[in-house]
Amino acid sequence: REVVPRFPAVAVVLHRAKLEGVSMPWREIAKHFDFPYDPTTFWAILRQRGHDVDERNVRPRVLPPRDGCLSLEEITQLLGHLHRLDEPGFVHMFVWTAYGFGADDGELVRWCGDTYVYTRGSLDDIRATAASPIAAGQTPNMWISDSGQWAVISHRRCLCTYVAGSEGLAGAIAGDPKLDAALADYEW
Repeated sequence: REVVPRFPAVAVVLHRAKLEGVSMPWREIAKHFDFPYDPTTFWAILRQRGHDVDERNVRPRVLPPRDGCLSLEEITQLLGHLHRLDEPGFVHMFVWTAYGFGADDGELVRWCGDTYVYTRGSLDDIRATAASPIAAGQTPNMWISDSGQWAVISHRRCLCTYVAGSEGLAGAIAGDPKLDAALADYEW
């Protein structure tokens, strides 16, 4: 609320988890366990079935997603939706400094009690960041279009990403079969 303007709608994208070491969407994990998939209750998969242990390695079969970061597959799909908007302008990007970024990478700013590096670039820079081995492909925690039409927020403590924008954008993301996404309740 302190940084992002008000938007008509928000979609939430669940970050991919790992089933027996393989990154995959939650809907595929649910199918593997013959569990009904519902993006609003995906943690039930972990609680009820995902903590079954692999008898050979004695470890959980389902590992939760990485905090605050979309996978390269998710970034690619999400960027497809954002590229469809008539907006070739800049993207304002913020990434938490604890991931290994600092003043050499951009301007330092404070947000919600944490320090972030601010840079400006294009949507293609977001994909390049996700594909980079630097900081294990950490994507920006927040990116906002220069026009203010949309914002993407992956807080460092969240296992999901919020995409705020028009009702059409949020609906398209929530309805994308390649993303585990749903419309979020959004009250300002």
